[in-house]
Amino acid sequence: MQKRDYTLNQKRGGLGLIDLESYCPALQCSWVKRCTVSINDTWRWNLAKLCNFSLDMIRKDDIDRNLYPILRNIAESFEKLQTGYWRLHDNFRTAPLVDNDFFLRNEPTRRDPARGCIDRNLLGIEFYNRHKEKLRSLRLNWLITGMRIVSLERLREITEIPFSQNVYMHLNTACMFALKKYSGKAGSNETSISLISYLERIKKGSRKFRLLISKRNTCDIAELRVVKTFFELATCDKPESSIIGRLHGLWSLGFLNNRVRCFAFQFFNNSLAVGARVAARYRHTGQLIDQRCAFCLKGGSDNPGREDFRHIFLDYPALRPTLVLYFREHFNRNYDANDAGCWME
Repeated sequence: MQKRDYTLNQKRGGLGLIDLESYCPALQCSWVKRCTVSINDTWRWNLAKLCNFSLDMIRKDDIDRNLYPILRNIAESFEKLQTGYWRLHDNFRTAPLVDNDFFLRNEPTRRDPARGCIDRNLLGIEFYNRHKEKLRSLRLNWLITGMRIVSLERLREITEIPFSQNVYMHLNTACMFALKKYSGKAGSNETSISLISYLERIKKGSRKFRLLISKRNTCDIAELRVVKTFFELATCDKPESSIIGRLHGLWSLGFLNNRVRCFAFQFFNNSLAVGARVAARYRHTGQLIDQRCAFCLKGGSDNPGREDFRHIFLDYPALRPTLVLYFREHFNRNYDANDAGCWME
């Protein structure tokens, strides 16, 4: 049973609320975007300097929180954007290879599920310190052509780094796993654009950043607990997800008045205070509440029904003629309480 995500739009079972976990980091990422336009403040200069003026390669570990607490927070938010962007299409090819948790040394196994990234420990501390600046600017697309890694001689020529055969084999293993893990995904258009180019295309705002950072719940609305409970109470089969989505989105329609919208929201979310539900709520306090249908009592019924969800909204005899006329006039079909397709359209 799926957990409900209230940040989804109404037709997917949510409430359309702002996802603060992605909204606030996206705002901070927009500050990095400002640095790509101009560096005219002290904080912009410090941020650019700490990443060697390659703004798309910011790493939070390069920023001391005690010296630059705000810049550290910006870097942490920007790393979320980096991860979301590199997972899109084939953009992972433009990501930095060294000191980047996005790339693992090797494919995890059952015996060793935690693989580290390509860092000084893998490359060798002395070799890493000697060529640190060039290594950290090394991007994946420098090492691969198509689906293969370039030769050792070609890699040395491109990077001007004297890689050993051993280090080259480590890089080969990491690159091949990255290709296996991130390339050829469904929905990919196989384009590869650097993050800095993407930032330069953004004119203003943080919405596009928020979409990359947010982790949306893609579950089917028909699998939500509130939906399953609703159709269990109504004792009818669930219609298609598209129909369920329209139902749960009724409360957000602007042309309806507030009373109808409130009722629609409570109705499809099983929160209307029918008699049986109110009685159960107060039973533990020792208060006895009449569960009989108020409409049946008012109509003088000899055998008033229990005021539960199905009785008051589907089986109440006095309501049936009204529903029959309503469906005949607006849907040109006969009303059947047991037919979900009839009253769920």
